[in-house]
Amino acid sequence: SIESGCYVNMNNGGELTIGKLPVGTKYVVEEDGYEAYTTQVNGAEGRKATGEIPAEGAEAEFVNTRKTTSFAVTKEWQGGEGGGIVLTLYANGEKLDPQPEYTSAGGVYTYANLPEFTEAGDMIVYSAKEKYVDGYMTMYRNEAPYEDETDRVYNGGTIINRAVTEF
Repeated sequence: SIESGCYVNMNNGGELTIGKLPVGTKYVVEEDGYEAYTTQVNGAEGRKATGEIPAEGAEAEFVNTRKTTSFAVTKEWQGGEGGGIVLTLYANGEKLDPQPEYTSAGGVYTYANLPEFTEAGDMIVYSAKEKYVDGYMTMYRNEAPYEDETDRVYNGGTIINRAVTEF
């Protein structure tokens, strides 16, 4: 039996039915927030359903959607003709396998719909490395708080390929 003020733990896709409540019973159903997800209740943003039991019963549907983020870097060619590049994406320093798809437009390379948090609820820091381009020296110019990082590029940073000339 469910009592007022009780807590119920549910897994993904779980359902709970509370039966035999008298018509007119006031209810409040609230889901604890989880930073990695946004929550909608009965189609509206929020985590709480309130109401009064009507003759036909009441339902509260909670839908959690994992928060996503994007990752974008700018490509700059210094000398030479430039061209396409190949990026490898890392999450918290670990190479992603499989690699997600990215798009490029106007010298900006963008990954979309990346998970913003780990399953444990920790924020993910994304970074990328460029595959070696023959005839170019690669440098990474990053923004705060990664401005001192030179071995990979972080979100908002720039990948610079400077043509190497032989004498």
